Amino acid sequence: MTIDVATGIVRILKQEGVGWVSTFPVCRVNNALGREGVPMLMMRDDRYAVAVADAFSRITAGSKIGVCTFQGGVNAAGMQYAYAGMAQAYEDGSPVLCHHRWRAGRQLGQ
Repeated sequence: MTIDVATGIVRILKQEGVGWVSTFPVCRVNNALGREGVPMLMMRDDRYAVAVADAFSRITAGSKIGVCTFQGGVNAAGMQYAYAGMAQAYEDGSPVLCHHRWRAGRQLGQ
């Protein structure tokens, strides 16, 4: 049996007990989240997706990790928006797992 990388990531998240993911609508992982039945909390902006995941980690005192997706890859605007939130979470020691849109073929020069 073969599965794509995004589906593998989502299945691992489910096994780890992730109950939902805050998202920005443009990310390859989002399709896999929908196929695997993981609820998504859609945000208007990439930085809000990070902020919601960070807030979840903080209110659970890090016992549960907030997970978010945002736009990246060819158009890095999403990463630029999300960077401030990720930097703040890192500085404060708040565990957040962020996924962005990626294109493996382009990274490998294909």
